[in-house]
Amino acid sequence: MSVENYQEGMKASSSNIEEMDNKELADYTERLFNEEVLRNPGLFKEWETILETENSQSPDFSKACYDYVRDADQLSESHPKMYHYLKERIFFDREFKENYEEILVKSCAESLSHYRELDKDRWERLSEYERAKILRDVTKSIAGKLDVPVENVIFEKMEPGLRGYYNQGDRIYLNNDILKDPEKIGQGLETLVHEMRHAYQLVQVKNMANSKEDITTLIEWKQNIDNYIDANYDRIGYYKQAIEKDAREFASTVLMEWRKNK
Repeated sequence: MSVENYQEGMKASSSNIEEMDNKELADYTERLFNEEVLRNPGLFKEWETILETENSQSPDFSKACYDYVRDADQLSESHPKMYHYLKERIFFDREFKENYEEILVKSCAESLSHYRELDKDRWERLSEYERAKILRDVTKSIAGKLDVPVENVIFEKMEPGLRGYYNQGDRIYLNNDILKDPEKIGQGLETLVHEMRHAYQLVQVKNMANSKEDITTLIEWKQNIDNYIDANYDRIGYYKQAIEKDAREFASTVLMEWRKNK
């Protein structure tokens, strides 16, 4: 069964990754691993590192690693406990995950703090051209912190209520009223960080083997990206979906951290 067909079946029985039972989750992750993880040559080096520290304590660990690399499906059937243990060790150390999220928030807030021109009094004195330049510089700085391939921000006239969007490429688009109305700088910055988080989500889903997000989050993001709910068709569904909720929370936390240290 293809991943696409499996996802269609899953949508009929469950709309949320948290509702999957263990068998469904294991089956789905196996298929993702086969298609996206096992092709990554760098991942085997990570397992070798784990092997060096664990081999003396667990004689079967070496064989399990090699079995996993060769055939995740067989390992999940023959050594299910080892399969899930490897997945846990490689993909989500929860203590590190919590620290990593804090690092991302603080590093993005530092990017904002670096530009004193973002302070309201200074922002008001800048021309539209100067404001655009600062925001493009901020975008590049945050892109470096999140390790995403966003290279520019485009300002355009948008419908009322639309603050910005990400086109899954190398650009963020923002409503050009952020350049015209100095009172909207806070709202504009939060939108910018929000859209940059969407770029981060996409990068993590496309590079699961190297992601520092836990596998449950990655699967949920992937499902959401593949079945994205457009606000024009379902406003409530749009607001509640996983990647939008995550982007709102991340942007809000970054802006709070920035304001706290201004």
